[in-house]
Amino acid sequence: MKQHIKLLTLFLSFVIFQTTCQSEQPFELYKRINVEQYRYVVVPMYEEPYWQNFVVEYQEDENLDLRLLDNSQLSIPYIMCTIPYVWASGKTYTVPVMDEDLYYSLEKIQQVYRLFFPFNSWSGKLIPKELKKNKLYGNAQKTALLFSGGLDALSASFGHIDNEQFLITICGNDIHIHDFAIWNTVKEQCKQFAQTYKHTNAFIRSTFRMFDKGNIFDNFCPQITRPWHEALTALGLTGLTAPLLIAKGYSTLHLGATRTIECPYPFGTHPLLDNNISFAGIQVFHDQADFNRVDKIRFIDQQVKKYNLSYPELRVCFTKRLQEIGGKNCSKCEKCLRTINEIVVLGIDPEPFGFIFNEASLISKTKALLKGKRLSEGEIWHWQCVQQEIKNAPADRWAHSSALQDYFSWLASLDVTKLYMHEIKKLESIQEKKPFSTKLWELGQRGASTIQDLLKLTS
Repeated sequence: MKQHIKLLTLFLSFVIFQTTCQSEQPFELYKRINVEQYRYVVVPMYEEPYWQNFVVEYQEDENLDLRLLDNSQLSIPYIMCTIPYVWASGKTYTVPVMDEDLYYSLEKIQQVYRLFFPFNSWSGKLIPKELKKNKLYGNAQKTALLFSGGLDALSASFGHIDNEQFLITICGNDIHIHDFAIWNTVKEQCKQFAQTYKHTNAFIRSTFRMFDKGNIFDNFCPQITRPWHEALTALGLTGLTAPLLIAKGYSTLHLGATRTIECPYPFGTHPLLDNNISFAGIQVFHDQADFNRVDKIRFIDQQVKKYNLSYPELRVCFTKRLQEIGGKNCSKCEKCLRTINEIVVLGIDPEPFGFIFNEASLISKTKALLKGKRLSEGEIWHWQCVQQEIKNAPADRWAHSSALQDYFSWLASLDVTKLYMHEIKKLESIQEKKPFSTKLWELGQRGASTIQDLLKLTS
């Protein structure tokens, strides 16, 4: 019965959304914005049960006052989270006022979506009744960075070690908005990191991944099987920071890369996407696009030794048991085991990075995992990076352990493509597009594109 109700709700949400889209007049993207000092709510175009309020809360900053910002600035997070829905619908929407930089940035990103996902025309439009130029004169020595505590974020932070850093951590992404215990633990971990390395923290809590209760995006683009990971990540995360960065006067925001040109396929965070995001005088940068995860661990190790620092504790675990283990890494799941392998393959001790490590346990658990686990194309590539490091490593790196030598020999010879979660033909179809995907990656690495450059590739 519950399943039937859920299916009916999904169907009705899609029908209502489509009916609204078929109106000849542009439809308002949102009804109103209710703002308090640290928190504001965007009331959406639909009421429950299809959509819910879009809530953004900026925590632990008594000096922040969102009431000093106007709707061209406060609407940035909501617009950036909903614009893919607008484009996918093929219809026209409007907002009372919009930041000018964001408007022209989204023109380019719309072309990026057409390049990434050509099965949809992405022809919808967002027309502002007024464009407002928001100027920001930030300090070049002040660097804002999206900071989850994961490897990508830590490596990016170590890459800007000489700069004062504003580390922004978000609840509502990998941490559920109602997991208060985990959120408080992660906040303390991030505060400890900032204190150790002399940076500043900021914390955001938002419903930005929950407002689409009707799974509307799934109906528009069923080919995108994991919408958040494949298409929405960069727009959603960077957009949430806009009011905070405007209020604090930061003109740059760095987002740690997830992949490199070796795995250049369209993804929710990508140099061609991230480097074209700008709003209110703020530019987003896709950081360390040349480093895979093994490279990042090697880089952190080098920085620690160069500056005589302590090793940072990583937060990579996504196990459902996260609350039971106090927000720490479980050292058992695929992400934990893969990260431990990425560390050990370099001859580095994983324990200072926040993992429980036992050589025999790592070997047995990884072998068991890779016999039964089904992997995404991205996970396959990450394991292939470990395999490549094994092949490139000096012969004496694991001379102290014959067990590790035998284990890494086994791992290097494993065909991880056979662990693909879908039919192998789908993986082969993705890989056939690598030449064009590489061209897109190379264009993205040059920085912000012109609309003409993108249109040439679209035609």
